[in-house]
Amino acid sequence: MGGNMATRVLLAALLAAVGGVSLGHIAAAADPPANPISIYLHSVDASDNTPVESVALTDKFFMISVVAVPTVPGSHEVAATLYDSTGRQVLRATVEEEPRRPKFHLSVGYNLKVDDPIGAWRIVATLDGGPLAERVLQVSATRKVHE
Repeated sequence: MGGNMATRVLLAALLAAVGGVSLGHIAAAADPPANPISIYLHSVDASDNTPVESVALTDKFFMISVVAVPTVPGSHEVAATLYDSTGRQVLRATVEEEPRRPKFHLSVGYNLKVDDPIGAWRIVATLDGGPLAERVLQVSATRKVHE
């Protein structure tokens, strides 16, 4: 296992505290997903985590999920990096392991702050240092209510 162990332990503890989400959770399926990056608002009921396309500063917390399907056996690293609308890196999480199944999963949360910039944020996912996927997340000041 590589990577910054203290960061991984802290992230794993944080994720366990927010409702059973684990860093480096091993998934069962072997088919690569259409979009390897999903974004969820944190829900007390983990079964009610519906993917979202945007978040608001008033949401306070969201989860990023990355699914990777390595094509060769052995140890692999999956990383997710979050950049705010100014291009500043605000989060980076990695998991390195030898998957016991063909597909593995990295989940990490981000706590929004009132002074975080609004606009288009980017999430970049990598597998073994190479590009896996990129996604834009719109961050607004408040959530729009649809009537």
